Amino acid sequence: RWMAHVFVAVGMLAIFCGPQPIFAQPRGGPGSMLARLDAEVALERQDLVIARHVADEGRALVIAVNKWDLAGDRRAALAAINFCSAMCTAAAARWVQVLRLDEAEATFGAATNCARRDPRILTGWGIAAMRQEKFEVAEGRLDRAREVAEGNDLPAVWYWARSIVAAVGEDYEMAKSILRDGVERYPRHPVLRNNLAAILEIVGETDQAEKMLRAAHADGLRLPQLSKNLGDVLYRAGRYDEAWDAYQQAVKLHTELGDDTYFKLGNIAYKRFDHATASAMWHKTLQLNPNHQLARTNIDTMSALR
Repeated sequence: RWMAHVFVAVGMLAIFCGPQPIFAQPRGGPGSMLARLDAEVALERQDLVIARHVADEGRALVIAVNKWDLAGDRRAALAAINFCSAMCTAAAARWVQVLRLDEAEATFGAATNCARRDPRILTGWGIAAMRQEKFEVAEGRLDRAREVAEGNDLPAVWYWARSIVAAVGEDYEMAKSILRDGVERYPRHPVLRNNLAAILEIVGETDQAEKMLRAAHADGLRLPQLSKNLGDVLYRAGRYDEAWDAYQQAVKLHTELGDDTYFKLGNIAYKRFDHATASAMWHKTLQLNPNHQLARTNIDTMSALR
């Protein structure tokens, strides 16, 4: 797991000319990358290009800081640590996205050796544990991220992850509180607002959930799940015409949103005696989920009644 290993070498490798990356080929793995930083020069755009390349290629990274003895304030050390943190965080986030969770776990672990008090890294490490369904571990890492943030802003993804961990533990009041804080900090974040509405419905605050979802729509936020969840609230309240409109908006934003949306559209169409549309929606449900027994039963029942 080459990206799990990031080494910071200070005051070495001065023989290389310029800060261009130098590639080596470790035995049995992809090429590693060497980034040489100058202790007297701040990070430049070129360094960020290297950072992006490392994250994209999934390479191991060696950071060397030249002219260390000339940096009286040790700015080079901070530059190297920040550079290292950015590399590890970017690479590990990619592993989480593609569900290569062992690599993500190892890479975030290595990142903490570079920056033990960086809430971004601890947040990512917590999400890696959450994806592995290690919720107690995730809780500890996420709470540590909040602790080291020392009152400073946490990323929006922290509120998302920590509220999910709370909800999994059925601590819905905590999840609600965390999401309220997140929405207050990031008022235009559609996922946080959507998830807060979902928690509000779970705890029985249905009116507040609907209000939250409608406000998100009014603010121009476009997320399929916002429309889907609004449709669910209305569907369960028996307000089928309004639910139909919300579901239609959801599938307009994402045609493959999920079998449940099409199943409920089929049910609403059947209630309207629009059997052709109902059949089409239930067939779409089976297309997305061939094991959806209720949709199959509805189709068979309607065919028998003809």
